[in-house]
Amino acid sequence: MVGTVSSAYAQDSTSRRPARIKIDNADLISNDENVSPGEQILTGNVRFYHGNTLMTCDKARYNRNENKFYAEGSVHVNEGDTLTLDCTNMDYIGDEELIKAYGNVVLHHKSTTLTTDTLDYDRIGQTAYYYHNATITDDKNILKSLIGIYTVPENIADFFVAVDAKSPDYQMYGDTLHYNTVSKVITVDGPTNILSKENRIYTENGVYNTKTEISDFSKNNQIFYDNRRLKGDKIHYDRFSGYARADENVEIQDTARKILVVGDVAEYYEPLDSAVIPENPRVAMFGKDTLYLRCNTIEIVPLKEKKELSNDDVLISMLVDSTLTKQQSLVDTTQKDTTVTISEKKEKDSVREMRAYGNVRYFKTDLAGVTDSITYNQKSGEMYMYGSPAVFSQENQITGDTIIVKRDMIKEVTDSVLIHQNAFIVNQDKNNPLQYNQLCGTIIKGKVINDDLRRVHIVGNAQTLYYSYDDKNILVGVNKSVASRMMVMMRNSKVERIRFFKSPTGEILPLEEVRDEAKFLKGYILREDERPHSAEEIWGKDVENVHLGY
Repeated sequence: MVGTVSSAYAQDSTSRRPARIKIDNADLISNDENVSPGEQILTGNVRFYHGNTLMTCDKARYNRNENKFYAEGSVHVNEGDTLTLDCTNMDYIGDEELIKAYGNVVLHHKSTTLTTDTLDYDRIGQTAYYYHNATITDDKNILKSLIGIYTVPENIADFFVAVDAKSPDYQMYGDTLHYNTVSKVITVDGPTNILSKENRIYTENGVYNTKTEISDFSKNNQIFYDNRRLKGDKIHYDRFSGYARADENVEIQDTARKILVVGDVAEYYEPLDSAVIPENPRVAMFGKDTLYLRCNTIEIVPLKEKKELSNDDVLISMLVDSTLTKQQSLVDTTQKDTTVTISEKKEKDSVREMRAYGNVRYFKTDLAGVTDSITYNQKSGEMYMYGSPAVFSQENQITGDTIIVKRDMIKEVTDSVLIHQNAFIVNQDKNNPLQYNQLCGTIIKGKVINDDLRRVHIVGNAQTLYYSYDDKNILVGVNKSVASRMMVMMRNSKVERIRFFKSPTGEILPLEEVRDEAKFLKGYILREDERPHSAEEIWGKDVENVHLGY
């Protein structure tokens, strides 16, 4: 590399007449033509001029014929008003205006300082080259590399091999980096890691303004937050405000919770520890039975430091109460903001709440559904569905004003379902696809065992309508029952027995005596045509390639 640089200098020198080096001062000048023809030895307060550049040292050997000298001891170069160079030893080739500095080399330019052991400085191109490690510092950053170039007129430092840059706000490791010492902008080219107390950024191309702490990355970009990762073809990041935006092929991964969110755009807000995916979002929640979901918009936020009154607690209170009036008042409490504030220490890798809005559709083997919006609590495993929700579990269709599906976080299976207001469960009669068994009430809670809805509690205006068969599987009639509360035992979507509470009434009518309109309880609606039937229907044809990992 040095030979290439020197030949370039020689070529440039043919187009200009080399200036002669001038001796300005020395305490003692001597020479021995027999030992070193044409060479002078200068000792004490040595001063040379080459053009407007002043060079001083303690001792020098000056070759007048070759227009060069070798300096040693307290070497100092003053080039104009803004650049100085200090070192222990120096070769200066006057015809090429090339400085080769050795030992404790320090180059100052404006507010920038370069330190190394060996440096070539081309005065014509005003460019410094180093090949054996150097450090460049200014009022903002400290940058190191094995090989580098510093171009004075452009205020650009180019770093190659084992690049290390740091400031109080970040530390950067990379392969190739370019730094403007005036604008304080770093351009990275090649694998680069940027570490800070907020996150770790990986990229292979981009710019980072260390003055404004705003960066834009454009190749293999990823931002890591604890166990979460934001990925995109393009990432814009503002460290001061804590805002990141990813565009094109966006992914947010939570490896601790086994959740993957993809989309066209994602925005992350560090102060709120929240993210929003407003364009074409899809979700995969991995487990024994992976859940796939898509909607119009997704938000991911930390859980609030307060705990809502458990829906199970509300239901239990209803079941043990003995009066219908008290029962109804408790039902009404589910509409109120009944919250109890608790203090919780915030974990570094805190659990999240995921909210999906607009045309929500999801599927997993034992569960599918549609709704206007969903809130999923990663800690409790509860999934709240609002706005005309419909849940499909095996042969059951579940509807209501609000539906809560609870997941067993240890076994990774559906544990139970809770339906608030206008609760309805419909399943198709296995013997006749035109007939539908129905359960309804104000509130329904169903226990799920081995992916089968087994034990169903109905509270408030509880009603059932199901087709009853004898031991020979011959239709007996339509069984209609009403009570304040009832518990229905089911297996494989078929009613096995019912336990009534509070003044039950019921009858079994022959099918021919039941008018068509009487075959449906009030509020019945069939939504089977809305049911998602596969993961591919939710995610797309690339669903087989969906996985967690870097």
